[in-house]
Amino acid sequence: MARHVTLVLCGSDGDPLGTAAPFAVEWPWWQDAEAVVAAAAGNGLDVIVLRLLGGTPAVEGGPLSGGEVTYLAELRGPAPAGLGPVTPALVSTALDDHPLRMPWARAGGPSDDLAWATWRLEESGLGLTGPPAQIRTWNLSSIWRLATTSGTVWLKVVPDFFAHEGMVVELVALLRADTVPEVIACEGNRMLLADIPGEDLYDTGFSHVAAMARLLIDAQVATGDLVDELADRGATDWRIREMAPQLARVVDDWGHSLDLEARWRLDAIVDGLEATATAVANAGLPDTLVHGDFHPGNVRGDPSTVEKGLTIIDWGDSGVGHPLLDAHDFIARAAATHHDALWKVWIDGWRKVVRKSDPLRAAELLAPVAALRNAAVFRHFCDSIEPSERPYHVNDIARGLRAAANTAWGP
Repeated sequence: MARHVTLVLCGSDGDPLGTAAPFAVEWPWWQDAEAVVAAAAGNGLDVIVLRLLGGTPAVEGGPLSGGEVTYLAELRGPAPAGLGPVTPALVSTALDDHPLRMPWARAGGPSDDLAWATWRLEESGLGLTGPPAQIRTWNLSSIWRLATTSGTVWLKVVPDFFAHEGMVVELVALLRADTVPEVIACEGNRMLLADIPGEDLYDTGFSHVAAMARLLIDAQVATGDLVDELADRGATDWRIREMAPQLARVVDDWGHSLDLEARWRLDAIVDGLEATATAVANAGLPDTLVHGDFHPGNVRGDPSTVEKGLTIIDWGDSGVGHPLLDAHDFIARAAATHHDALWKVWIDGWRKVVRKSDPLRAAELLAPVAALRNAAVFRHFCDSIEPSERPYHVNDIARGLRAAANTAWGP
């Protein structure tokens, strides 16, 4: 399912130079920049992908992958002959500023990030041994792979609403360094992270996903005393009472997209959040660190064995709240054949930690809350990013609402 890519090229000042001839890349995901940069280089163009301008995915209403896609790209070096014109609509899209535009989506932004990375590497006694490689760019992150004198290092830049990620990783590392990436440098929205051997374990067997669940539980228990500090230092507060206004707003603003029965169910869930919070607390589990986007693809390791260890990555959605919020998301995104056994891992794991608790009851109560939280997260993304990037997330709002409405509820 290839992407058919059109690049609108601009100079370092952001002014459009022209349109490159379209080309295809086999890797379908729109936020992937590495394949686009490589294909452009094959056509004699040295570019940095800045941002999405528009497109049509291969599957209508599906994820943004394949199909036709247009990006704005900063050209390094002189403009080649033979560039096509830029249509008036694309000129407007490419040039018009927007207050929610990410810094790395502007001409010169990635170069500023790389200059910071080079400086911080030098401070750590490291140097670059090759040109930086752009890996990903979209509204949630800009990621570069850096070849250094000490091996691969990753530059990650995130939006303001994820700026607590580096802080969270550094705090977790104080108690469970084996759980998270090593932070070489962190300042504001920028991080330099040491390489993690292995692969992102999207498609893996039960031994791996069970080990992932146990690893997160161990990290949550180890960092239990940090909950208030994490919240005070900017981690998102996912405790039921604190996030109740966000859940109510997403239902009020987006519930119209569902049928009347589904909307009635959502209203009942929102009206019952106070009772749910009390019932969940009575089940006996403490509030903990919450990863917020815990799924097998956000864990790296050796796909052939769990013995070499696992590392949980991408903590931008992290916050504080009930630990089983992570269980709902993780199990929903694992293979269906693993669901029952994974719930047993999670329930038994927390019963061992808090012996008089009732994690099964908590999990049942949290099911609609977890789904509504997802809808609120994606709504927050859409409210915090420029319109051209919202297609990445907008369909997930209604998807979360439908999941909540279809979940049995009642304290």
